[in-house]
Amino acid sequence: MQTALHKILAALAIAFSIPTAYAITPLSPRLSSETRIALLRMLSDVTFPEVGQNSVLIALTGALGFEPKNTNYQYSEPYAHLPQVEVKVNPTSSDCAAIILNAAYVPPAKQLRVKLQATYCLVGTAEWHSNDQVLIREE
Repeated sequence: MQTALHKILAALAIAFSIPTAYAITPLSPRLSSETRIALLRMLSDVTFPEVGQNSVLIALTGALGFEPKNTNYQYSEPYAHLPQVEVKVNPTSSDCAAIILNAAYVPPAKQLRVKLQATYCLVGTAEWHSNDQVLIREE
């Protein structure tokens, strides 16, 4: 009797502990590691502030979303240390999209503007990769 009760209690403990044993990560659009590192390196090379680099990544991944679609996306926060970012997305195939991204600081904070042109393709679930990112600093 005691052994059967222990087995039932052990089975219940296992059954109720499994859902809490694993963390669930929400799915969100992201760049492949190689693409993200290359973009951050280019932004650093043109002396775009690190906190502004995060705004560029947020806007870019938000605009790309989960699938290629026509999108005009704006990311703007009311803080002088963050740039205003606009992204235009045009699908080029069922898995790829061409983008034009403009990021600029609102005067008088800084007179710094950058323009990114690239084609991003899905390489996994909501994961985007690019081999042709071109970043230009505009004065």
